Amino acid sequence: MTDDKRGRPPFLLVTESEAAARRLMDVIDEQGELFVSEPESLERVLQIVDSVACMLAIVHVTSEGRSRQMMLIEALRAAKPLLPVLVFADDLDSDLVLTALRLGACDVIAKDSSKSEVRERLQYAMERCAPSTNLQRRARGKIVAVVSARPDADCAILALHLALAIHRLEAGGKTLLLDLGMPLADSLLFLGLRSSYTFVDAVRSTRRFDEILIETAFAKHASGLALLAMPEDDIAASDITTNDVVVLINILRTYHHHVVMNLGGSPRSEFLALMVSHADQVLLLCEQTVPSCRSNKLLMEFFEKRHLNERIGLVVDRYLEKQAPSAPEIAERLGIPLKATLPASGIARLAMKNSGRTLFEIAPKDKYTLAIENLAGTLVQKQPPVERRRRFGFLNGLFQRKRLV
Repeated sequence: MTDDKRGRPPFLLVTESEAAARRLMDVIDEQGELFVSEPESLERVLQIVDSVACMLAIVHVTSEGRSRQMMLIEALRAAKPLLPVLVFADDLDSDLVLTALRLGACDVIAKDSSKSEVRERLQYAMERCAPSTNLQRRARGKIVAVVSARPDADCAILALHLALAIHRLEAGGKTLLLDLGMPLADSLLFLGLRSSYTFVDAVRSTRRFDEILIETAFAKHASGLALLAMPEDDIAASDITTNDVVVLINILRTYHHHVVMNLGGSPRSEFLALMVSHADQVLLLCEQTVPSCRSNKLLMEFFEKRHLNERIGLVVDRYLEKQAPSAPEIAERLGIPLKATLPASGIARLAMKNSGRTLFEIAPKDKYTLAIENLAGTLVQKQPPVERRRRFGFLNGLFQRKRLV
């Protein structure tokens, strides 16, 4: 790359036509640097995208090669869901436009459009159609997932307080609780919050996602924790696609330092596998009961078949040390390392469920609350407030915290 081209956004044109390449090079001029690839090999196209950190892919669609070129767009979107794809068509018609947009293209431009129009549409594609493109250069936040085979409130309680604890430890950082578990939207109910904007809405909004949308549409707790939940009517989620979900997850982790996902009670499905595959750490919540151990053993077999078991650790809930099986025995049976045990704390949990307040507010010294703080500290590799108080006798927050890289 020559010195006078440094700093320009790299575009990739996929075409067999030298005339189309010359046309776009003339149009783009100082707006960016254009790389050209023939469409025969998806592998070659992806290699160029990666090697030049491509900001926008432009696929030239011709009348005779339309079917093949549409298949390329679909494959490119599947391989690079964050990369905006724009169609540069010889001939426009309604069928072409609809098909291209359904396959994930952000815009369709006619080859004979004026220079000014093409430049405007390119700029629009960069700024509005795919805001996630500019986010690729930002740090990616860490994702912690909480899973369990059995649908109950305990996973939501753990995920909620884990997110709150991580948010407290990461002073100045943004944390999101993504509540996708069963029962639906329990975390919002626990906090007395209501939100008409849901996970499904967010999936459908990926092309116009920005910080303003997050600040205005996401539910917010007084602590600053952001929450996004499944709609209580989960029928609305039936038409969302895998690509859309992947794009959303990648967008969310660029706007937040940590994302905690509640997947408790989610059925063994490709959606569950997809979400777990994007998590940096996974916590499996299990009780000391035969039904819980058996159900979670089946869940672990599901993850093992998909090679998703390496990042999973065990949390034993409502744990009684003198009762069998012990936490280490459960961990051995499930084939995963033991991360933590949590006490029953039934009175504190009941009070939290019915008060609209967190355990950090109503029972800050409860053993369950302290255990969550310690678990959060191990996940973000920081001493939780309780440990600082024990070791140094200082109040929480007096020490400057070193931000994770």
